[in-house]
Formats: sequence, C-alpha cells, structure tokens
Amino acid sequence: MKFNFPKVKFAATNSAGEQLDHFLSEVKEVREELEKGSGRDIELADLEMMDALHSLETFFRIRRAGRGARYVDGLRRKVVEKNRERGYYDGQEG
Repeated sequence: MKFNFPKVKFAATNSAGEQLDHFLSEVKEVREELEKGSGRDIELADLEMMDALHSLETFFRIRRAGRGARYVDGLRRKVVEKNRERGYYDGQEG
C-alpha cells in the first residue's frame, strides 16, 4: 500500500483500536464543520477530512506492522475487486 502522508509517531505506539478512536474523532470534526455550512467552515471541513485520511493511513500502518504488507495490500485488492464487480468505478481506476 502506498501511503500519502509521512509516518507519525503514533503508528508505533497506538493500538489499532486507539487509532480507530482517533479516526472517528477526526470524522466527528468533519461533521461539525460541515454542519456550520459556509465559507471558511467548508475549508475547515475539508482540512479535517484530509486529517481523517491521514489518521486512517496510520491505522493501516499499524495493521501493516502487525500483520504484514501482504495482508494490507490484499485487503486493498479485495476492496477494489468487490467494488469493480459492483460497477462503482468509471473505468479510470488508479
């Protein structure tokens, strides 16, 4: 799995459960900003969503450390195949 963000120190210290909690707290922040609904709030929501993505990547770094790169890569492949079969892609995957 290719990561988009630098590795944070929590990848070495958090459990998967702790990281999931962190991810969910970031999603909550996204929702709060979206509910405000205009101008700067939308930019803040987008910023928090990017932060949530970073947190989710950290979750998969933790999984990779515990279960291996093959495991995480396999999960990605399975999700892509499942979604391809459902017709979710527009033909420009990647």
